[in-house]
Amino acid sequence: MGILLCYQKKEKVKLWAHGKTIRSLTMTAVICKAVAEKISNDNGLPQREALEFVLDSIREAQDSIM
Repeated sequence: MGILLCYQKKEKVKLWAHGKTIRSLTMTAVICKAVAEKISNDNGLPQREALEFVLDSIREAQDSIM
């Protein structure tokens, strides 16, 4: 079993993860897929494009915090 807990306080986001790394990665992939599906439904984008948008957003966020 794995747990991911993410919370935002003002402009900072904190993540607490418990469990094996592969399970955390699997949960993260499922979350990304769910977000992409929601973006696809809300904006009428093909799911593949919505997923690319999510991944690009993750890359941009990673670049800005490192």
